[in-house]
Order: sequence, then structure tokens, then C-alpha cells
Amino acid sequence: MATVYKAYEEPLTRHVAIKVLPEFFAEDRDYRVRFQVEAVAVAKLRHNNILTVFAYGEEEGVPYIVCEFVDGGTLAERLDGAMPMEDTIQVLTPVASALDYAHSQGVLHRDVKPSNIMLLSDGTPVLTDFGLAKVLGGDNWPGAGYPGIHGAGARLRRRSRAGGRPVFARGSRLPDAHGSGPVPGQHAWRNLDGPDSRSPSSRPRSQSWAER
Repeated sequence: MATVYKAYEEPLTRHVAIKVLPEFFAEDRDYRVRFQVEAVAVAKLRHNNILTVFAYGEEEGVPYIVCEFVDGGTLAERLDGAMPMEDTIQVLTPVASALDYAHSQGVLHRDVKPSNIMLLSDGTPVLTDFGLAKVLGGDNWPGAGYPGIHGAGARLRRRSRAGGRPVFARGSRLPDAHGSGPVPGQHAWRNLDGPDSRSPSSRPRSQSWAER
């Protein structure tokens, strides 16, 4: 949906990524609101395995997000056949921690897949692209009250307590990386526990896999 550019921020001597909503999407209110919701939701999250958002703004009516530049490509680009189970767990365990933390903060990613997991040069995974994220509860955010993007907070909170779908989503990525399909079943999320409310952990490193 968006175009991403690599840029250099001279005052801080660092590279950043600038995610720009194309003009033909910027003219559509649904896409504009969704784009801003992504920026606001991710900017409030503080976890070392979630992409850091630095700023949100508009230039000549086109919205953009300035965020951390991740230099190792995506997990999808690194997959060349099945990964060994040990390496799969090493990569996805930090992603699971990131999802648990985001869920505990009321943010559901809803689009977890290898192409939305980026990697630092040392192999450390970083969860990205919250463009389909849903924020639970509260009215002080851009999509509140807009039914095309966000339903009633109480209804969403009930669904969060009753479900566990973000947790199922992260689990379904493990067979993808390992080279098999998701575990079959009509109600795979039925018995999953609720979100983990613990504080976010430090960003685990994955050097052994990255250096292979």
C-alpha cells in the first residue's frame, strides 16, 4: 500500500526509512485514517523487536511515517527452503514476545507473515507493517468513531478476551518458516491463553543464524 524510501537524517547522522502513502491512496479517507492509525499505534509501543516510529507528518497533502531503518531485508527474502527448527524458534521467539507486548498494549497486528518480519544485519527480527492493526478501547486516536476502520471499543475488548487470534497468527508462522503448512483444525485458537501482560523484554540476538 505504501512506498518506502531510505533517507539520511543529517542532524542525527543516521539512516531512516520514510514510508509514504501514494497520492492515489492519500485521496481515500479509509487509507489515510488507516495509515495514521498505524503511525500512532506503533509510536506508542516500546519493544526492541517492533519497528520504531520516529515521526508522522504530511507534505503537500501526502502523509508519511519516519521510522527505523532495518538493513537486513525480510524473513521472506531469507527463506530458501525450510529453516532448521532451531533457527526457526530462534527467529520467531522474539517475534512472539513482540506480539504479546503489542497485544498487552491493546494493539492487534493482524497481518503477521514472513514479509512483515524484517531482520537486522545480525539476524535480529523486527516486526513491521502494522497497516492492518486494530486498536482496542479508547477514543483518543485517529480512527475512533470511524466505522470503516474501527468498531465499538467494548465489542473489540470482548473479542480480545474471548479469542487469542494474534497468538494463533504468530504460531502459524512457525510452520511457514519450517517448511510445512499450518496445523489443521477448525478452532485452533479456542484454548489459547490471553495476552501476556509482562513488561517487554530486551531484543534477543540471533547471531548464530545470521552468520551461517
